[in-house]
Amino acid sequence: MSKEFLVFVILDIEAGREQDALAGLCRNLESAFEGPFGPAAIWELRNSFEYAVELRLEDASLMRDLDELILDRLRTVPGVTETVVRPLYGFSFIDVEGGTRAFEAARSDSPESLGVVLCDVECGRDRAVHEQLLGLKPGGGVTPVDVEMGFQSREFDLAVLLVGTDSRQFHDYIKAHIRPIKGISDTVCEVWDIVKVFGKAEDFVTGWQDMAG
Repeated sequence: MSKEFLVFVILDIEAGREQDALAGLCRNLESAFEGPFGPAAIWELRNSFEYAVELRLEDASLMRDLDELILDRLRTVPGVTETVVRPLYGFSFIDVEGGTRAFEAARSDSPESLGVVLCDVECGRDRAVHEQLLGLKPGGGVTPVDVEMGFQSREFDLAVLLVGTDSRQFHDYIKAHIRPIKGISDTVCEVWDIVKVFGKAEDFVTGWQDMAG
């Protein structure tokens, strides 16, 4: 059965306590990855030193239980100072090998990087912009791998994952191919590294494929 929602919990970390926070998150989430919120992973946002906990909800009704997990397993971790929830839906791959490309690019030993482009979209144009983003093509050393819709998020309306070798490539690609799309009013690009996968890597990637349908 496909997962209903992909949820990221973005964690602000107290300066100097990054390793304490990561160790605490690993401890608290180790037993949860096979449950209704898994499989899970922990990501690091490279430029901001924040962490992101990835959760996969088997059913949309589990959104009601998400607060308890955040309160008991995330907000109790030493070094965590704030949490923001990013639920996503409409998860669609542009590149048929997108899951593998994204995972491999995010590994610490990879020569490539994973860019997460957060897009603000004019009200009423969400579906039209989503369709146009699905038509993105590789260019300038950058490969677009998937599109995700934000679920009532204050931060963004749509997200695009890009694989490339450096931030300059991401900048040029976004300027040439994403920002000109009618209906996109602003973009922010984050670079994400994966620091912990709970379970087997192949199961983690397969889970992404399942969510895309």
